[in-house]
Amino acid sequence: MNHPDIQEVVLSEEEIKASKEAMSKMQVILGDPDRQRRMVQDIIQDFKKRMENTPDRVQKAMIVTSDRQFAYNLYKMIEEQQPEWCKPRKAINPIGITADDFGRLQEIPFVNVVATSDERDPLPMRTLLGTREHRKALAEAYKDDRSNFRIAIVVDMWITGFDCPSLTVLWHSNPRRPPESWSTSLRCMPCRVPWAKFLSAL
Repeated sequence: MNHPDIQEVVLSEEEIKASKEAMSKMQVILGDPDRQRRMVQDIIQDFKKRMENTPDRVQKAMIVTSDRQFAYNLYKMIEEQQPEWCKPRKAINPIGITADDFGRLQEIPFVNVVATSDERDPLPMRTLLGTREHRKALAEAYKDDRSNFRIAIVVDMWITGFDCPSLTVLWHSNPRRPPESWSTSLRCMPCRVPWAKFLSAL
Protein backbone atom coordinates (compact mmCIF):
# COMPACT_ATOMS: atom_id res chain seq x y z
CA MET A 1 0.00 0.00 0.00
CA ASN A 2 1.59 3.28 -1.12
CA HIS A 3 -1.19 5.76 -0.35
CA PRO A 4 -1.05 7.08 3.26
CA ASP A 5 -4.85 7.14 3.57
CA ILE A 6 -5.32 3.51 2.50
CA GLN A 7 -4.95 0.83 5.12
CA GLU A 8 -4.70 -2.84 4.34
CA VAL A 9 -7.26 -4.99 6.15
CA VAL A 10 -6.44 -8.66 6.57
CA LEU A 11 -9.36 -10.93 7.43
CA SER A 12 -9.04 -14.29 9.05
CA GLU A 13 -10.43 -17.39 7.36
CA GLU A 14 -13.26 -17.41 9.91
CA GLU A 15 -14.16 -13.79 9.11
CA ILE A 16 -14.10 -14.48 5.38
CA LYS A 17 -16.30 -17.53 5.86
CA ALA A 18 -18.75 -15.57 8.05
CA SER A 19 -18.90 -12.78 5.46
CA LYS A 20 -19.66 -15.23 2.66
CA GLU A 21 -22.37 -16.91 4.73
CA ALA A 22 -23.97 -13.54 5.55
CA MET A 23 -23.98 -12.53 1.88
CA SER A 24 -25.40 -15.90 0.90
CA LYS A 25 -28.27 -15.46 3.36
CA MET A 26 -28.86 -11.93 2.05
CA GLN A 27 -29.04 -13.23 -1.52
CA VAL A 28 -31.67 -15.76 -0.45
CA ILE A 29 -33.76 -12.94 1.03
CA LEU A 30 -33.31 -10.71 -2.01
CA GLY A 31 -34.14 -13.57 -4.35
CA ASP A 32 -37.39 -14.51 -2.66
CA PRO A 33 -40.06 -14.42 -5.42
CA ASP A 34 -42.78 -13.12 -3.10
CA ARG A 35 -40.57 -10.25 -1.98
CA GLN A 36 -39.65 -9.42 -5.56
CA ARG A 37 -43.31 -9.51 -6.60
CA ARG A 38 -44.24 -7.06 -3.81
CA MET A 39 -41.41 -4.79 -4.91
CA VAL A 40 -42.69 -4.79 -8.47
CA GLN A 41 -46.25 -4.00 -7.34
CA ASP A 42 -44.99 -1.07 -5.24
CA ILE A 43 -42.81 0.26 -8.06
CA ILE A 44 -45.61 0.11 -10.64
CA GLN A 45 -48.09 1.80 -8.31
CA ASP A 46 -45.63 4.50 -7.29
CA PHE A 47 -44.52 5.39 -10.80
CA LYS A 48 -48.08 5.49 -12.10
CA LYS A 49 -49.00 7.85 -9.27
CA ARG A 50 -46.01 10.07 -10.07
CA MET A 51 -47.02 10.33 -13.72
CA GLU A 52 -50.62 11.09 -12.79
CA ASN A 53 -49.68 13.75 -10.21
CA THR A 54 -47.21 15.56 -12.49
CA PRO A 55 -48.31 14.78 -16.07
CA ASP A 56 -46.36 17.71 -17.54
CA ARG A 57 -43.01 16.57 -16.13
CA VAL A 58 -40.91 14.01 -17.98
CA GLN A 59 -39.91 11.43 -15.40
CA LYS A 60 -37.25 8.75 -15.60
CA ALA A 61 -36.65 6.16 -12.91
CA MET A 62 -33.94 3.68 -11.98
CA ILE A 63 -34.17 0.37 -10.11
CA VAL A 64 -30.83 -0.62 -8.55
CA THR A 65 -30.44 -4.37 -8.06
CA SER A 66 -27.76 -6.64 -6.60
CA ASP A 67 -27.07 -8.87 -9.63
CA ARG A 68 -28.09 -9.57 -13.22
CA GLN A 69 -30.40 -12.47 -12.39
CA PHE A 70 -32.29 -10.30 -9.89
CA ALA A 71 -32.59 -7.57 -12.54
CA TYR A 72 -33.89 -10.07 -15.10
CA ASN A 73 -36.40 -11.51 -12.62
CA LEU A 74 -37.78 -8.04 -11.86
CA TYR A 75 -38.16 -7.30 -15.57
CA LYS A 76 -40.11 -10.52 -16.15
CA MET A 77 -42.40 -9.75 -13.19
CA ILE A 78 -43.02 -6.24 -14.51
CA GLU A 79 -43.83 -7.82 -17.87
CA GLU A 80 -46.39 -10.07 -16.16
CA GLN A 81 -48.05 -7.26 -14.20
CA GLN A 82 -47.70 -4.40 -16.71
CA PRO A 83 -47.18 -6.05 -20.12
CA GLU A 84 -47.67 -2.84 -22.13
CA TRP A 85 -44.56 -1.39 -20.44
CA CYS A 86 -42.45 -4.07 -22.12
CA LYS A 87 -43.76 -3.55 -25.65
CA PRO A 88 -41.64 -1.35 -27.96
CA ARG A 89 -43.10 2.06 -28.76
CA LYS A 90 -41.58 5.28 -30.03
CA ALA A 91 -43.09 7.62 -27.47
CA ILE A 92 -45.62 7.75 -24.67
CA ASN A 93 -47.33 10.73 -26.26
CA PRO A 94 -46.45 11.92 -29.79
CA ILE A 95 -48.13 15.29 -29.23
CA GLY A 96 -45.54 18.03 -29.52
CA ILE A 97 -43.04 15.86 -31.42
CA THR A 98 -42.45 16.84 -35.02
CA ALA A 99 -43.04 14.23 -37.71
CA ASP A 100 -39.32 14.17 -38.54
CA ASP A 101 -38.28 13.71 -34.90
CA PHE A 102 -40.93 11.06 -34.34
CA GLY A 103 -39.67 9.18 -37.38
CA ARG A 104 -36.14 9.17 -35.97
CA LEU A 105 -37.17 7.82 -32.57
CA GLN A 106 -36.46 4.14 -32.03
CA GLU A 107 -39.19 1.82 -30.87
CA ILE A 108 -38.24 0.78 -27.36
CA PRO A 109 -39.98 -0.63 -24.27
CA PHE A 110 -40.94 1.59 -21.33
CA VAL A 111 -38.77 -0.64 -19.07
CA ASN A 112 -35.33 -2.03 -19.94
CA VAL A 113 -32.53 -3.89 -18.19
CA VAL A 114 -29.11 -2.27 -18.54
CA ALA A 115 -26.44 -4.89 -17.83
CA THR A 116 -23.78 -6.87 -19.62
CA SER A 117 -24.62 -10.30 -20.97
CA ASP A 118 -22.65 -13.51 -20.66
CA GLU A 119 -22.47 -16.41 -23.11
CA ARG A 120 -23.40 -18.72 -20.22
CA ASP A 121 -26.67 -16.86 -19.62
CA PRO A 122 -29.90 -18.59 -20.68
CA LEU A 123 -30.90 -17.49 -24.17
CA PRO A 124 -33.94 -15.37 -23.09
CA MET A 125 -31.79 -13.45 -20.61
CA ARG A 126 -28.90 -13.04 -23.07
CA THR A 127 -31.31 -11.79 -25.72
CA LEU A 128 -32.84 -9.22 -23.36
CA LEU A 129 -29.48 -7.87 -22.17
CA GLY A 130 -28.16 -7.64 -25.70
CA THR A 131 -24.86 -6.33 -27.04
CA ARG A 132 -22.68 -3.31 -26.35
CA GLU A 133 -24.38 -1.53 -29.25
CA HIS A 134 -27.77 -2.28 -27.68
CA ARG A 135 -26.65 -0.77 -24.35
CA LYS A 136 -25.36 2.30 -26.16
CA ALA A 137 -28.74 2.71 -27.84
CA LEU A 138 -30.45 2.33 -24.46
CA ALA A 139 -28.28 5.11 -22.99
CA GLU A 140 -29.15 7.47 -25.84
CA ALA A 141 -32.86 6.72 -25.55
CA TYR A 142 -32.89 7.12 -21.77
CA LYS A 143 -31.42 10.60 -22.04
CA ASP A 144 -34.00 11.60 -24.67
CA ASP A 145 -37.11 13.04 -23.00
CA ARG A 146 -39.18 12.16 -26.06
CA SER A 147 -38.33 8.45 -25.87
CA ASN A 148 -40.69 5.81 -24.53
CA PHE A 149 -37.85 4.47 -22.31
CA ARG A 150 -38.64 5.59 -18.74
CA ILE A 151 -37.52 2.92 -16.22
CA ALA A 152 -34.01 1.44 -16.22
CA ILE A 153 -33.16 -1.67 -14.18
CA VAL A 154 -29.42 -1.58 -13.43
CA VAL A 155 -26.79 -3.47 -11.46
CA ASP A 156 -23.42 -1.70 -11.78
CA MET A 157 -23.84 0.35 -14.96
CA TRP A 158 -24.96 4.02 -14.94
CA ILE A 159 -24.08 4.25 -11.22
CA THR A 160 -22.07 7.48 -11.43
CA GLY A 161 -21.26 10.00 -14.12
CA PHE A 162 -24.41 9.26 -16.12
CA ASP A 163 -26.14 12.48 -17.09
CA CYS A 164 -29.94 12.28 -17.20
CA PRO A 165 -31.68 15.45 -15.93
CA SER A 166 -35.11 13.78 -16.07
CA LEU A 167 -34.14 11.11 -13.52
CA THR A 168 -36.58 11.70 -10.65
CA VAL A 169 -36.54 8.59 -8.49
CA LEU A 170 -34.33 5.67 -7.50
CA TRP A 171 -35.54 2.41 -6.03
CA HIS A 172 -32.65 0.77 -4.23
CA SER A 173 -32.27 -2.95 -3.54
CA ASN A 174 -28.54 -3.62 -3.44
CA PRO A 175 -27.05 -4.31 0.02
CA ARG A 176 -23.55 -3.96 -1.41
CA ARG A 177 -24.30 -0.31 -2.24
CA PRO A 178 -26.13 1.21 0.75
CA PRO A 179 -28.30 4.31 0.27
CA GLU A 180 -25.62 6.46 1.93
CA SER A 181 -23.17 5.67 -0.88
CA TRP A 182 -25.83 6.53 -3.45
CA SER A 183 -26.42 9.91 -1.84
CA THR A 184 -22.76 10.69 -2.41
CA SER A 185 -22.89 9.37 -5.97
CA LEU A 186 -25.94 11.51 -6.80
CA ARG A 187 -24.16 14.68 -5.69
CA CYS A 188 -21.31 13.81 -8.06
CA MET A 189 -23.46 13.10 -11.11
CA PRO A 190 -23.22 15.74 -13.84
CA CYS A 191 -27.00 16.18 -14.00
CA ARG A 192 -27.26 16.84 -10.21
CA VAL A 193 -30.45 14.69 -10.23
CA PRO A 194 -32.70 17.63 -9.27
CA TRP A 195 -35.70 15.65 -7.99
CA ALA A 196 -34.21 12.22 -7.32
CA LYS A 197 -34.76 10.65 -3.95
CA PHE A 198 -34.92 7.24 -2.31
CA LEU A 199 -38.28 5.72 -1.62
CA SER A 200 -36.76 2.95 0.48
CA ALA A 201 -34.00 0.40 0.60
CA LEU A 202 -36.30 -2.28 -0.78
